[in-house]
Parts: sequence; structure tokens; C-alpha cells
Amino acid sequence: MSHSLALLLGSRQVPRWVADTLTRAERDEHGTIERVLVPEQSSPAAPEKDIRFYLDQVRSKGCWTAVAAGQKLGETMLGPLSALERVPLSTTAPVNEELIESCRLERSSEYRYELPESAVDALTESDVAFHWGIGILSGDVLSAPEHGVWGVHQGNIRKYRGGPPGFWEYLHGDERAGVTLQRYTEDLDAGGIVAERTVDIGDAYTWRSVRHHLCAASSELLADGLCNLDEGTLDVESPDRLGPVYRPGQRTCMMTMRYLGRTIPGWVREATDL
Repeated sequence: MSHSLALLLGSRQVPRWVADTLTRAERDEHGTIERVLVPEQSSPAAPEKDIRFYLDQVRSKGCWTAVAAGQKLGETMLGPLSALERVPLSTTAPVNEELIESCRLERSSEYRYELPESAVDALTESDVAFHWGIGILSGDVLSAPEHGVWGVHQGNIRKYRGGPPGFWEYLHGDERAGVTLQRYTEDLDAGGIVAERTVDIGDAYTWRSVRHHLCAASSELLADGLCNLDEGTLDVESPDRLGPVYRPGQRTCMMTMRYLGRTIPGWVREATDL
């Protein structure tokens, strides 16, 4: 049985792992994409990159500024991680261009968004809505599809909420990480668990490598959840506990030095293992 699937996407270009996720769900005949909602693009002018812009960047990132610059340089030399490369939705995933609709987002707070009533009403015709890239949704949209709005969190929400994905597991030297398909609630990364996988990251010596492992596992989760729904075994469990919410701004100078202490030898080790 193939369930009707709506997509709530932040852009017409998605990371390759998201495109792979959608392709896998349709290939395995667990979900049929029937509606795609993408926010109307307001194209704010890019900030002028004068000395004030760069001073603001240093103030906001602190000691992490030098690491961020090094990452940009590394990406220039190595290329972007393939799983995170943005690809056109209509040419890389099973999405007919005619299914894509523009949708106005209504900001309810700094990071939270609601969908207009017309979009919410349309989603009541779907079994599941899959979410990527629209920030934190709130309001009636969360209960509009029969089985709710699902999204992937690259982390085990019992230990790690927020982000960046995989960073804190890497910094803490965890041997295993998790990826979670959750049914969204109003609270950040606190939804019921639809499906999850444990990921071995013991051989990932860099954060980039951790991201690679997490993206590969993430592309399996939507099919897992839809398969359980198809077989009548879907049991959305509330997590027995929730981890703290991590944010990029928590990368203090001490944590930055700790990260460099892991990542510099990690890059050397991965280079010598090639």
C-alpha cells in the first residue's frame, strides 16, 4: 500500500540526502508524493560585505571564526560533502514540477512559522507530510495530515537536540550517534519517534566524516516509517527522556580548542588511511 505524501520544503533545491530519501520512499512503493509546498521566496538584498560585516561575523562566531574560515577553504579544496550538495528537486527526486506550489509562511516568533489556513486545509488530504528546511512549524499544520508532520533529526533526541548535526557527538568522542524520524510537536526536537537508527561513528575521525555517516542513515528513515505505517505496526513512541538543546553559539573558545585538538589529527589520520 502506498500512502499519500505531502512535502513541506524550504526550497526547490534540497540536499542530496533529502532527494535520496524521497526517491527511496517512492521506489519501495511506501509513499506517493501528491503535493509539494515551498515557501514564497522573498529575496532580501545581500548584506554589504564591508569591514562592519566582517566585524559582526567575528563577534557572533567568536573563536569559531577561524575554524569556519578553515572549513570554507577545505570545502573549496575538497568540494562539498556530496550528501549535503543542493540539487534541483524536480530533476533528482520523484517530484513532478506540476505538484510544486508556492506557500506563504506566517512567522509566529523569531524561529517559528505557521502555514495559512488554505495550506493547512489542503494537507488534511495527506496521510503524512514530510518536512525539511522550514524552521520550526507550529499551529494547526502539525495535526492536519492524518499521521502528522514528520522530519529527520540527525541526532538521538534523548541525548542531543538542536545542532549543528553530529558536531557535539564528535566533540564528545561518542562511538555511536543516532538519527531520528520524529512526528513534530510544538517543542524543538521533542516529537514522538516514528523510526530511528543507530550509527557507528567510531571510525569517523572528522566532523565531515560524521556528517557523511549521518546523512547516509537519514536517507533510510522515511521509508522505514512509511513501511511501518504500511504494515500497521507504526507505534509512535514519546521519548523516555530528552537531551539538552545544543546551539552553534555554544562553541566557546575552550570548545573550539577541544575541537581542533580532535580534528587536526583526525584529518591527518583520514589522509594517511586513503
